[in-house]
Amino acid sequence: MAAAYAYAVGKGPPPDEWVLMSYIDRFGAEAVMGRRPSANEMRRMILAENVITSYRDSKQATSLADWIKHNHDRFRLLKDAEELWQMQP
Repeated sequence: MAAAYAYAVGKGPPPDEWVLMSYIDRFGAEAVMGRRPSANEMRRMILAENVITSYRDSKQATSLADWIKHNHDRFRLLKDAEELWQMQP
């Protein structure tokens, strides 16, 4: 989650989950991984996607306050991701 946030704010490379998800979207899971992804792997990919898209959406909003009001869960996700990112050395 921290890596996804770092990427979203322009402070890091794309997280592995984000890259993997794009390859899977293009070529299929079994072609990319040689097997079906586990539920845990899928959750991590979706979490990375949610962090990145939430950050992008918040930056495109005409009013951040309105965006937060209508996207409280996504805002909380961003705050949690930001806290994790800031805790890293």
